[in-house]
Amino acid sequence: MGEEKVPNQYRSALVAGRSSADGRAERIREALNAATLALQGGAWESPTAREFGRTLAGHRRTLQSAATDERDIIDAEVAKQPEEVEEGTWRANFAKLRHNI
Repeated sequence: MGEEKVPNQYRSALVAGRSSADGRAERIREALNAATLALQGGAWESPTAREFGRTLAGHRRTLQSAATDERDIIDAEVAKQPEEVEEGTWRANFAKLRHNI
């Protein structure tokens, strides 16, 4: 006879992490969009400003790609996790385990 099923704490932590990832991505997007809009609006005009704008655009693409990758990785791991697991397993005790790290 198997053990009692309990919520998968690892899955719960991943779901919470996805929410945090969304927040990070939004803050990055807002900051970089504001700087890009300021440059496009003529806040700074010079050869240095144009170079800065190109560099900023590259960093913006890199960070947005990293944010997308982070969310995709979390989503893929959540999809593999059952909502309930057997009591006593590491997934059932994940909340306790991660506080000991």
